Amino acid sequence: MEALEQDLTRERIRKQLEAFERFLQSQGHASLVEVSMTADGIKVTLSDELTFDSGSAQLLPAARHVLREFALSLNEDITEIEVQGHTDNVPLSRGSIYDSNWHLGAARSVSVIYFLQEQTPFDPRTFRATSFGEYRPIADNRTAEGRRQNRRVEIYVRLSSLTETVDFSDPA
Repeated sequence: MEALEQDLTRERIRKQLEAFERFLQSQGHASLVEVSMTADGIKVTLSDELTFDSGSAQLLPAARHVLREFALSLNEDITEIEVQGHTDNVPLSRGSIYDSNWHLGAARSVSVIYFLQEQTPFDPRTFRATSFGEYRPIADNRTAEGRRQNRRVEIYVRLSSLTETVDFSDPA
């Protein structure tokens, strides 16, 4: 029975993601947001071009619009929403309020969480902010394009219907 429920959940998620991707295309943001299913839920990657100005953790209006639409697709099946902040390896300017890229990544993940929390009915304990700063690059930081790809926010939505396990062991 659980496998059938997981299949139904995956189908529902697939349809929600397709609707979200249509929204992104209609807004001209499809190239700035990557959406995929994971083993236990959903992963959304937001480019910093959409989310923040350089060296800032204040969400841009376009990011707020995208995150608001994303929040509408979330349901009560969620066990955790983790937001990860990633940066490139370029040192911050001397006048920055952040001590390091790690701090900037953390501030950005918290900004996204605050916004999502305002948009959803979820208990604050559902949210987790993490920062990897410059230490988990997905591209080469020696090129402008690589640095652009590394500056991102990743949102992981974990669903209880995909993370619950059944113990089939014999209790005897």
